[in-house]
Amino acid sequence: MSQLRKSLTFSASQRRGVLLLFVIIGLTAAGVYLVRMDEARELPPAFPALTDSMSGSTGHSTASFQEKNTPQALDINQADSARWEQMPGIGPVLAARIVKYRDAIGGFEQVADLQKVYGLPAETYDKLLPYLRISPYAGVQAAAPAPVAAAPLDLNKATADELASLPGIGPVLSARIVKYRDAIGGFTSVDQLQKVYQLSPETYTAVSPMVFVAAPPPPDLIAEAAPVASPEQRTRSITAPAAAGQRADLNVADSAALTAVPGIGPVLAARIVKYRKIIGGFVHKDQLRQVYGMSAENYDRMAPFLDISPTTIPRKDLNRVSEKTLAYYLSADEAKNLIGQRTRLGRFESWEEIQEVSGLPADRINFMKQYFTL
Repeated sequence: MSQLRKSLTFSASQRRGVLLLFVIIGLTAAGVYLVRMDEARELPPAFPALTDSMSGSTGHSTASFQEKNTPQALDINQADSARWEQMPGIGPVLAARIVKYRDAIGGFEQVADLQKVYGLPAETYDKLLPYLRISPYAGVQAAAPAPVAAAPLDLNKATADELASLPGIGPVLSARIVKYRDAIGGFTSVDQLQKVYQLSPETYTAVSPMVFVAAPPPPDLIAEAAPVASPEQRTRSITAPAAAGQRADLNVADSAALTAVPGIGPVLAARIVKYRKIIGGFVHKDQLRQVYGMSAENYDRMAPFLDISPTTIPRKDLNRVSEKTLAYYLSADEAKNLIGQRTRLGRFESWEEIQEVSGLPADRINFMKQYFTL
């Protein structure tokens, strides 16, 4: 018996050998596991199989097999937000954005159109591409869909209700469009829609083909169709709003009459009247460029419709006006330079002296003579 126990006992070197063997087996098993995990990460994720409408009629056993072994395929014209969220790299926000964009444009025409969705990374699209399918768009199932405009709308004439009929434009956005239109004095291009607060890129892409901005008539036709108003007509225009496209006198018209001129909205009209009051009256149209918020586009639209009648302008003493007041008539740099020269000389003695020390051209000097005395 003692002999048997002695034969079953391991020596110290044998025990170390057995322990080393177990360590080698454990490391080998761990290495195999890690290699398989890396391979699994590189394989496309397995998702449920296509529906019957997308893959044809299949039996329960076939569907079960596909569910375990076939990567998920998705019809971009049929999938809802929940279905999109199952795709790798697509979260709730992006899923909702894709569906909203698709419904706004009336369905995707090709799989590549998916790349137009705002915020979809190119690498995500590339990974999804093998699983994407497309079928004819069936439309949005809604209880009471909003009516869609039957014909393109002129952005400068459409009412808020008409704008609300466009896809993706409800009563809130349509009101903002009208408010923005009034603030800038009318649209000069469809692209300006993108500046309306909270109008998304997807909505702009959907509605831009459905709207347009009518170009103003050429200046020569305007002159023939609307001759310069007589003094009596200009006087009446102070209290009676002008018809759309009617000419206006910069030195006579009130805000209501100016608002009827293309390129002038209520806000800009009020600023023009305020500026006219500050300077005492307009001498030429270019002075409008000094009005706060006046863009080059708006000026070009309104200039052919504007007249300037002679007016008596109370002139100011150039040797006493401040730089701030002078900046209403000249550029900021010109005003600063002129006041600096006056400080250096003490006072101006003649217009010739002013031209010499300021470097202003003769036409600017003649312009100043209409507003200032020495």
